[in-house]
Amino acid sequence: MIVLQGNAISKSYGESVIFSDISFNLHERQKIALVGRNGVGKTTLFKGIMFPETLDMGSITYAKNIKIGYLEQFNEKSDVTLMEYLLESYGDIIDLRNTLTRLEYEISQTSIESLNYQKLLADYAEITYHYESLNGFSIESQIKGISNGLGFKKDDLNRLISTFSGGEKSRLSLLKLLARNPDVLILDEPTNHLDIFSIEWLENYLKSYDGAIFIISHDRSFLNNIVTGVYELDDKSLKYYHGDYNFYEKAKLEELKIHHKAYEKQKKEIEKTEAFILKYKAGTRSKQARGREKKLEKIVRLEKIPQKKVINLKASEIKESGNLVLSVSNLTHYWGEEKILNEVTFDIFKSDRIGLIGKNGSGKSTLVNLCLGNIQLIHNNVKIGSRVNIGYFEQNHTILNLERTVYEEISYHFDLKKEEIYSILADFMFYQSDLDKKISILSGGEKTRLALLIILLKKPNFLILDEPTNHLDLDSQKIIMDYLQSYSGTLLIISHDRYFLDGVVDKIFLLENKQLKKFSGNYTYYKEKSLEIQRIEVEKEKNVVLREKKVKEKSSMSKSKLREFIDEYEKEIVEKEKLLKDLKEESCNIAPSNYQSFELIGKDIGQLEESLESLYSKWEELNQDLEDLL
Repeated sequence: MIVLQGNAISKSYGESVIFSDISFNLHERQKIALVGRNGVGKTTLFKGIMFPETLDMGSITYAKNIKIGYLEQFNEKSDVTLMEYLLESYGDIIDLRNTLTRLEYEISQTSIESLNYQKLLADYAEITYHYESLNGFSIESQIKGISNGLGFKKDDLNRLISTFSGGEKSRLSLLKLLARNPDVLILDEPTNHLDIFSIEWLENYLKSYDGAIFIISHDRSFLNNIVTGVYELDDKSLKYYHGDYNFYEKAKLEELKIHHKAYEKQKKEIEKTEAFILKYKAGTRSKQARGREKKLEKIVRLEKIPQKKVINLKASEIKESGNLVLSVSNLTHYWGEEKILNEVTFDIFKSDRIGLIGKNGSGKSTLVNLCLGNIQLIHNNVKIGSRVNIGYFEQNHTILNLERTVYEEISYHFDLKKEEIYSILADFMFYQSDLDKKISILSGGEKTRLALLIILLKKPNFLILDEPTNHLDLDSQKIIMDYLQSYSGTLLIISHDRYFLDGVVDKIFLLENKQLKKFSGNYTYYKEKSLEIQRIEVEKEKNVVLREKKVKEKSSMSKSKLREFIDEYEKEIVEKEKLLKDLKEESCNIAPSNYQSFELIGKDIGQLEESLESLYSKWEELNQDLEDLL
């Protein structure tokens, strides 16, 4: 069943056409990605789905009685607790709950003999059935589960909204949306402001989600693990690909190759025909020439696909640092009275490629800023190695002066000729029309690109990058990743992008419970190892519980009960010993040529010997327990 449909829709801003005459379908339980470069109109399309009146042409239709949930900006409500804020999504259920409370009171106040009593019971039964069908009894439990998965603690549910940080508030809209479990989810960058562990939780939640999902995301791993189809918005049109993001990427590349080959072939044929017409139009073969000219006029000419505007990054030569790049020993740090870091110790050596991960608020950025000297140290716990030139990309782009233009910013940092600045900016997708733009009006992706450009032009041999892929589209992320793969310096990267980490780092530093744990390998390897460690710990815990249970059971036994068990084991041992003796005697009488009988009786003897060994062990254990009680 189609739950959401767009038919021949168009949208323009002035003379700028965003998309034209596009159509799409979303079926129930289907999980589809909407992809395309930054600025092509993905968010505009989603807003058009939710608010069709904003579209210029076409129609949006929804299946009957379908509930649609749209991830929108957080609406500030400072005077309510988190639980109260989330319960607002369940207005109809809360109304039913209040009605049930009222009916309970009326029933308790009404005599059984009253004519109204049976009617009240019938109303109560009917509303209870409706309330249960909406999972009314479990909404608080559902809220707790989802809030925990998105990084909120149990105590947070009783906090006023006004006490949450900006990053926490940005997660509240997603939390409120998921809590109500709509039939269709329209999600625009749902992983923004989530840490790597919350992203994995959300990913697993959406994979098993029973409704339909239409999603925009710049997280390749996230898309690959969730979606089964991709709509690409490109050049004002929409095209569908059946498969995950990797399938789409390969199919798109193959399409471009085929189109380019067909374009080049047609181009050669046209040039050959035009040369023939020019040569013979006025000669003896003019009739042929005119015929070819008419055919040429009817040809549907293939368009040359313009090359995508992408960052042009070239790895530059950098000066080598000393072998020890950064040394941190017993670093402890407080935020007010709260301890953030506890005796953190690590060394980073030349050419190390490290991914620093941890939950939001675990202290990753604080640790980096302590190492850089941006936060004052109480003790001299940090040492920078010799010949180390640090380039620090900070996710809030503090390196940029918002009052300067793009051109002025590069000119301020580097003594370069105008033509050189133009060329460098063009490599990072800043063209003539962008040069006089103030940095304050640039998009998040543009600020990211400009900040990265300034840092890389300084040719650092130790790059510290705090969320470098934020706001970048998937193509730009891949280019940055390819650049870092060929970068010969030392890397320390804070990121929640698993695909990016897998492609760049070979060590993982996990900041957890105020301490640092180190793992060899990329993120996927770390995840496999941590799951294995987790499994071993769970197994150990099970064994401890079983042992404690066994001890408890034994300690509650009386001496007479233990003797009773010992007697039973002794009887079973005597019986099995006799049976074993008989089988061994029987085996001696079997002819060596009768392999089959010899093999069968040998198998029975082996099983009996194993069983006896177990009985001996249990008998000895019970005797020891009896001695302990004497």
